[in-house]
Amino acid sequence: MPEMISAPVPPPPLPARNLRSRRGGRVLERVQVRVRVVTPILGGAPETRTVDGVDGIRVPTIRGHLRFWWRTLHGHEHGEASGLFAAERALWGGMSGQDDVGGRSLVDVRVTNVNLAGVTTDEVRPYPRQGQPATPGAYALWPARGTNEEPTAPRRVQGTQFDLELLFPEEHTQAVRSAVLAWTLFGGYGSRTRRGVGSLRCLSDGWLPTSATVDALKVLFDSDVLHDGEFSL
Repeated sequence: MPEMISAPVPPPPLPARNLRSRRGGRVLERVQVRVRVVTPILGGAPETRTVDGVDGIRVPTIRGHLRFWWRTLHGHEHGEASGLFAAERALWGGMSGQDDVGGRSLVDVRVTNVNLAGVTTDEVRPYPRQGQPATPGAYALWPARGTNEEPTAPRRVQGTQFDLELLFPEEHTQAVRSAVLAWTLFGGYGSRTRRGVGSLRCLSDGWLPTSATVDALKVLFDSDVLHDGEFSL
């Protein structure tokens, strides 16, 4: 009777590889989230009163929003304006000065799998006129109204979706993640975001608070963002 040969034991799985910007460089962290735009988008293109026909969701626009929310959340941690300016350049990039701080951003922002909603140029009516009802959200969309010199500005209707991915050194995880959370919860894409235009919703798990309470936001941000610091929300 032939000798039975047992199958070899497979080797243990390799540990997850560390992302690095280059060999011997910093270990990188990745943040990925699927985003849906739930109200019309006004602007967001390089020129005002336009809709970008090439990059419907532009990385420079998102980076600008994230920088704003990073300053809002962390500005009080850096003392005078010069300290905040240097810290922002070091993380988000900018023109290098005599102190050699700045240059390329440490945060790599990528947008993929974009599904764009349509564009409308319908008249924006702040009140009923000639038998036509007022435009929903006309107060927020008033900059899109037509004038004697310009036609009604185009805007993208709600429903656009895209994947947002960020790569950055792991020591900045809390700062970058909190900026993304604040942007998606309190901000939006394009202009007039503080009036509810271009509002966002995260479709990925773990990015929405469990309830609309201060305590839920404390858990989500790991701090009391509504009250902490000079530049609190």
